[in-house]
Amino acid sequence: MIFLISFGTAVIFSTDPVLAREQVVFGVVGIILFLFVSFVRTRFLEYFAVFLYILSLISLVLTFILGTVTHGSTRWISLGFAGLTLQTSEFSKFFIITILSAFFASRLWDGRLKGFFISFLIVLAPASMIYLQPDLGTTLVLLSIWLLMLVGRGFKLRYLLLFALVFSMLAPMGWHFLKPYQKDRITTFLNPSADPLGSGYHILQAKIAIGSGQLFGRGFGQGTQSRLRFLPEYHNDFIFAALSEEWGLTGSVLLICIFAVLLFRILSVYGRAESEFDQLICLGVFTMIFTQFVVNVGMNLGLAPVTGIPLPLVSSGGSSLITTAVSLGLVQSVALQEKLS
Repeated sequence: MIFLISFGTAVIFSTDPVLAREQVVFGVVGIILFLFVSFVRTRFLEYFAVFLYILSLISLVLTFILGTVTHGSTRWISLGFAGLTLQTSEFSKFFIITILSAFFASRLWDGRLKGFFISFLIVLAPASMIYLQPDLGTTLVLLSIWLLMLVGRGFKLRYLLLFALVFSMLAPMGWHFLKPYQKDRITTFLNPSADPLGSGYHILQAKIAIGSGQLFGRGFGQGTQSRLRFLPEYHNDFIFAALSEEWGLTGSVLLICIFAVLLFRILSVYGRAESEFDQLICLGVFTMIFTQFVVNVGMNLGLAPVTGIPLPLVSSGGSSLITTAVSLGLVQSVALQEKLS
């Protein structure tokens, strides 16, 4: 975790030292919260899962009332000092992992359609509000967490196949519910060269940045795409492209290897956990980080549509970093409890 935070801070510092200092503060806060949560017993958290879930829903409602509009989306609540904002949708990832873990570990889960629909309604409430912000990326992360937890909790395969069939039949209808910019992102993904100065600009500039890094990169602080602002969101959604330009294929592979080690460690804790709740916590955190990592790197490489998903612990932003750090603190809590038992 510390390696990834350092990676991101170094890339941000090479283009924006002021923003990097803020990231250092978020990183320190995240590590402190990680250590604090690691000593909180997960059983205690299981008791308050419903309360945390309700708190999450209230915060999402308040975002529509008190939130500020940025780039056409209402995702952030201003805290009123030092220009700090709170992205409530990021924290909802942690809360949805907690409530789904508590539900799947409870007697309410029967492994049948009844339990399936109850769990779907649990995730539908926050996912719908996040989608309306609009934030399609976080919505997809929540749905991914729910689906993998279903599989991990032994949901019957025939029901899952039935759900996949119905979803594939209804998916074309979902096109009509997408925002214009979301439709542009999908069509741009299929053919980014069709509008190189418009909707295809992000993907094309990211590819140029990654390709120009070659094997060892242009050097620290020498990335022209990010420093000259040709690369949009170079410190957030496209930080992988900025890193690849400065550190080349070598730095990119190193970053991917660190993520692989982190994900492997989470799975190892999952394998040692004894209680169902602890196992589901680990599975949820794994899915959250893995989904964001794959989608973010994929959209930087032009292998996935641009959805605005940050690279965990690397992209700038306090809400995302703290959410990931606290979630990893839960996994560490499970690991410590297994060592002490």
